[in-house]
Amino acid sequence: MASGSSSSNDAAADLTVLVDDFYFSVLSHGRNDDDDAADGDDGELFPISDEKYASELQLQEVIMSSSVAATTARSSSAPVIFIGECSSSHAASSSFRLTSIPAAAATTLVFCKICMDAVPPSAAHRASRGCDHAFCAACLAGYVSAKIQERIADVRCPEERCRGALDPELCQGILPREVFDRWGAALCEAMCAVPWHAGVDCAAYKKLGKGDRGKEDLLLVEMAKGKKWKRCPKCKYFVEKSQGCLHITCRCGFEFCYGCGGQWGVTHASCSTA
Repeated sequence: MASGSSSSNDAAADLTVLVDDFYFSVLSHGRNDDDDAADGDDGELFPISDEKYASELQLQEVIMSSSVAATTARSSSAPVIFIGECSSSHAASSSFRLTSIPAAAATTLVFCKICMDAVPPSAAHRASRGCDHAFCAACLAGYVSAKIQERIADVRCPEERCRGALDPELCQGILPREVFDRWGAALCEAMCAVPWHAGVDCAAYKKLGKGDRGKEDLLLVEMAKGKKWKRCPKCKYFVEKSQGCLHITCRCGFEFCYGCGGQWGVTHASCSTA
């Protein structure tokens, strides 16, 4: 703070001298010895009124303040706004005060390590729950697509030495549908050694019979989950309860609880999992 104040005071002092010198230089410009001889004077500046002097001085102050402000702004690493205040007095000792005010902070940019460019936060995307690294959405989509083409299911954060894994759910909004589906299929094959089963988690998929793992079967399982249908523990037939109690008698004759799916018993009358 002390050095900044000293620099500002020095600039103000220098500006005052420059303004006066510049002003008198302008007044004397174009006058030579012949002009002085013709006027009968000895080379001194022609006299002017205080009012005209003050008016001319204010004009020169504005010109010089703009020049100093531009020079200082270019040499300063932080943006600064310069405000010049000049005296309206007619006295020859008119003064100039230079005030600097820090400019509003520039919008923070995100540096993408893929394209090595700075982008606004609106164009950046974070795709890992294990780290906070963000990249251009377009760059990240291209990066994931390239990894999937290389048959790499466990896609890691592009940041150097970061071991965070990218989350498919966080990337879904920036990826083409085909790329996202291929990524999901690759993850399934890597994690549970089965084909991709959209809408059904791996644990539920493993409980399905071999004849229930087709694409149409998986769609039915997903729909049943959304409508809260229950499956008979014995024949695996889906049942929908529209009204009545939790006691369900399947078409195969098996009785089960619609709340928990277990075999019906006296304790299920008040089942709390419905």
